[in-house]
Amino acid sequence: GIAIQFNKRGQWLLDQHSSLNIGRHLTIFVLFGEKGEHSKWIAAPIISNRITDGALIFTPDVTREEAEAIVKGLGIKKGLDKPPKN
Repeated sequence: GIAIQFNKRGQWLLDQHSSLNIGRHLTIFVLFGEKGEHSKWIAAPIISNRITDGALIFTPDVTREEAEAIVKGLGIKKGLDKPPKN
């Protein structure tokens, strides 16, 4: 899985989006690779509740190599079991 902890603005946007769209899909699209040469829809989890803490955790539909390239491109540390606490 991939865990993303958003900054204050991202936290606010995720809170607003999730509270207005409970029961709907949150589609996740990425560009990755050295020059952004790969693009792919990687997940569409259903929003089951309002997300107020800014943490988005999902299992992408990608290979391990693609997941590592995505994580590297986002600057996320590998090996985290859960998002970092504020």
